[in-house]
Amino acid sequence: MSSTSMQQPGCSVDTRHVEPVPYNLPDRASQSPLRKDEWKKTFSFTTAKSIGRGASGTVFAINDAWVIKVFGRDAEAQSYLVREKEIFDKLQISALSDYIIFCKEQWASGLVLERFECTLRERLKTFVAGDSKSPHPSALMWSLECCRGLAFLHDNDVIHGDIGCQNVMVSASGHAKLCDFAGSKIGQKDALVAYEIRSQHVRYSGQQPTITTEIFAIGSLLFEIWALKPPYAAELNSVVKERFRVGEFPIGSISNLSMKGVIHRCWLGVYHTVSGVCEDLEAVKPILEFSTLPD
Repeated sequence: MSSTSMQQPGCSVDTRHVEPVPYNLPDRASQSPLRKDEWKKTFSFTTAKSIGRGASGTVFAINDAWVIKVFGRDAEAQSYLVREKEIFDKLQISALSDYIIFCKEQWASGLVLERFECTLRERLKTFVAGDSKSPHPSALMWSLECCRGLAFLHDNDVIHGDIGCQNVMVSASGHAKLCDFAGSKIGQKDALVAYEIRSQHVRYSGQQPTITTEIFAIGSLLFEIWALKPPYAAELNSVVKERFRVGEFPIGSISNLSMKGVIHRCWLGVYHTVSGVCEDLEAVKPILEFSTLPD
C-alpha cells in the first residue's frame, strides 16, 4: 500500500547531492492551516478526493501538504491502524528520520501524513515511458535513502515486511522516504503482511520476516531502481519462484558492476545487516557521475 501517493510526474532533484537536508516538514506543510487544525472544521470523507488505495486503507487528500489514511471499521483494518500508529509513535518518539514519512497525528479512524508526489514505482514508470535503457539519474540517491531508512527501522526493532518500490514515496524535491508500516513487524509482534513474490525467496514463504528476508527484498528493490522494472517482470509468479529457488537471478540486467555486486550479495544472503548494504552503496558514489537532472 502506497500510503501517501499523489501522482504528479516531473519531480526533480540535483542528483549530485546524495545527502538530504536536515529533517524539516515540507515548506507547504509549515504554511498549511493544519497547524491550527482548521481543516477539521470543513473536511468530509464524502467530498474529499481519494488519491490512493491499498490493503490496509484508503488515502484522502486534505490539502496540498497533507493526506489522511483511513482504515476500515472491521477488526482486521483496525489492527492495521493500531500497528501503524504504534510504529510511528516509536519511530518519532526521540528524533525524526529523513528517510521515513512523517505522521502528524491520529484523527478519527485515520492517520494524518505528509503528502508526496508519487511512489517510487510510479516515478520509475515515467522514466521507462521515455524509452530509457539507462538507470534513472537519481538511482544511487534513492538506493541510499531507502537503505538508510530500513537501517533506521531495524535499529528501532521494526522490520517492514513488505518493502519495495510500491512502499517508497518520492517528494517534490525528488527524495525518497519509506511508508506503509500497517503490517510491519515490531518487537515480538508478528507482521500482518508479506513481501511481493519478486521480493521474497521461496524458502521463506509463509514465514515471519527477519533481517535476512528484508535484505533479500532490498536486493529486489535495488534491482527495480536500477533496471527500471521488478525482477523477472514478464514471468509468471510460479516461474519467478522456481528461478529464485534454484538460485537464478536476473543480475545481468544491471549494467553498473558495483551495483550488480551489491544487489547480488543481497540476494545471496551475504549481508547480515542493512548497514553493510549502506556501506557498499556509499563506496559506489565516487564511481558514478551524473551530468543530467531527472525529467
